[in-house]
Amino acid sequence: MKYFKKYSTDELAERKYNHLLVGMVVLFIVGPLYLRTGLKFPLVMFIFFTILQLALKATIDNKRQLLLYRLITLAALVFVFSSQHVSASLSDVLYAIGRSIYIIFLVIAIRLFMGRIIVAERITADKVKGGICLYFLAGVVWGFLYEVVYRFDPAAFQIETAQSLSFLYYSYSTLTSLGIGDITPSNDFAISLTCLETIAGQMFLAVFIARLVGLHIVQKRRQTGTEKDNE
Repeated sequence: MKYFKKYSTDELAERKYNHLLVGMVVLFIVGPLYLRTGLKFPLVMFIFFTILQLALKATIDNKRQLLLYRLITLAALVFVFSSQHVSASLSDVLYAIGRSIYIIFLVIAIRLFMGRIIVAERITADKVKGGICLYFLAGVVWGFLYEVVYRFDPAAFQIETAQSLSFLYYSYSTLTSLGIGDITPSNDFAISLTCLETIAGQMFLAVFIARLVGLHIVQKRRQTGTEKDNE
């Protein structure tokens, strides 16, 4: 049993970004189906942050730090869930607090993952996937920011259906510079956030992801050359 436990832990550590990436893609596909059920419990968010917690567990060894992150995630879920069972005026406040806690947690997670990837001696395929995960997570952070802004100022965006998925859709459209135009920012703060996300998205792809892929290719070539020399 100890062997299998050690094996599963080691495998999680070696392929944590692969598992995180697959989990996020699956949630993006399944999420809209869950929303159609009309259930109020934020199950998709619960699963998403559980997957993220597993990736963090494979990244850091500090148990107290991991416990703190779990409590932060739980607090955010409680605020978001509670916002659905109170008056409209209090609902917006609780929901915004919950989303803000999510944002803080995601920023911490992105910082931790990026720090581990940058200082890595070897750039493996899993670490390249980690860079892609950071791109995904950045889109989620901005999507939550847009949602908080809209909660305090419904005129901040010209949007037909104001739901979480709509703001994520707008966030990724902005991050990738797709700019379809069916959702548009209306106030100064929303416009500023949109500009910042566009710049951040292009810089991230041009600098961070390109560097990871380039280093990975160079290491593969060196490894192949070393193997040929040994033969």
